[in-house]
Amino acid sequence: GGGSNFGQFAGGLLDR
Repeated sequence: GGGSNFGQFAGGLLDR
């Protein structure tokens, strides 16, 4: 993924 803040942090693995 890579849409929310978590996406940018984990390289887009945690898209919420």
